[in-house]
Amino acid sequence: MNRSLSLSIALCLAAALLLFVNPFHGVLLAGDWPTFRNDNQRSGATVESLKPPLELQWTWISDHPPRPAWPAPSEELPRSHADNAFHAIVGNGLAFFGSSVDDRVTAIECATGAVRWAFDTDGPVRFAPAFSDGSASSDGSASSDGSAS
Repeated sequence: MNRSLSLSIALCLAAALLLFVNPFHGVLLAGDWPTFRNDNQRSGATVESLKPPLELQWTWISDHPPRPAWPAPSEELPRSHADNAFHAIVGNGLAFFGSSVDDRVTAIECATGAVRWAFDTDGPVRFAPAFSDGSASSDGSASSDGSAS
């Protein structure tokens, strides 16, 4: 894998997770980030504030870089692909993201960076999952303990 792409993926995921991890006290008691860009309006904003200095706590690097499930010329007109990156959501102290490369939804512990579970979906996951009532869903559902529902 291209080293700069790996580093970019790691930094993007780490930056997103820094919104939820306090380097001195573990996971903040903040609201979840339950959908793509936080809410149904896709605001990408939060009322939480960060207190510097921030420090990188961990990184996660995919075995495979993200790529579109159906690369060109499968589309009539070129558009922005949602699956060119791993779009993370957060719920119950876990970061969830899907992959169109390995057809999985993965859950990572925000405090440690450890993979809690990965759920095979039998097809590409092109968009961010959503989190509600203790479950992450991406055209199906997997609970925060990793069991399918």
